[in-house]
Amino acid sequence: MSARFTSQRPHTKSSKVPQPPPPGGWQALEEQSAKKMLAEIAHEEAFLKSEEIRLAHREERLNELRRRHEQWIVYRVRKELAQIQEWRESERLWNEAEAARLAAEERLRAAEETRERLERELKEERERAARTKAQNQQNGGRQYEWQKFARGAYAQPTPAPQGWDNEARRDREGWESYVSRWKFLSSSASSSKTSRLLLFGDIPWPIYSTRGFKPHEITKERVGRFILSRFHSTDKSPRERLRSALILWHPDKFDTKWLPRVDPSEQALVKEGVSAVVRALNELMVENR
Repeated sequence: MSARFTSQRPHTKSSKVPQPPPPGGWQALEEQSAKKMLAEIAHEEAFLKSEEIRLAHREERLNELRRRHEQWIVYRVRKELAQIQEWRESERLWNEAEAARLAAEERLRAAEETRERLERELKEERERAARTKAQNQQNGGRQYEWQKFARGAYAQPTPAPQGWDNEARRDREGWESYVSRWKFLSSSASSSKTSRLLLFGDIPWPIYSTRGFKPHEITKERVGRFILSRFHSTDKSPRERLRSALILWHPDKFDTKWLPRVDPSEQALVKEGVSAVVRALNELMVENR
């Protein structure tokens, strides 16, 4: 009977290699092991009781049996705790390994997306360059025509000194430049002469100006001096001129036809300028009823 109990301490070998969780998970394994331990303890308790009855007249032998039983209980509980600690360490290592694996997969996925995006952008850039080269070859010398147009974007005819002839020349040249530039833009839009995006200064604004200006400088007075000048369009009444200008500068029409051709960085500025022109034209229409 003495061999039944032992005071040997439990020895567990902890593995540092991550182990996958058992079926049902680590908690289920701990619960199953604890139930097994309790069953073993209950079995030993029953055995001890039967031995107490059999050895009732041998007090010394019975005390030794009880002492060994207590030692076995301590051993068994320690063994169970060590096993649970090992399992929990395995669970921790496994969770860390899984987290590292998922992080590595995420980094790999991000790197793959970056590579695909860069390849896509490079392909698009090459296609754009090829299209631009083909258009330049097809258009021949039309690039120079655009450069000449752009140089005149802000350069309306220089106002001459005071005097009837000078004012008449300024108004006529300014109006002719305004009309010709709109014709050029319309023809380039219909014939796809160029893919160049328009800037604020490329728009033929209905005012006289010898320098760059901002939308807030497009006032009713300046638009009126330009549209209603007595030195051009003398075959039309003021209301006819204003009506034609309103058709050209109507926000819905302008946004549909011209705004997509404007550089995105200057679209807000152009829309503000168009609003200023339309506001000035509407006020002039009220004054010229």
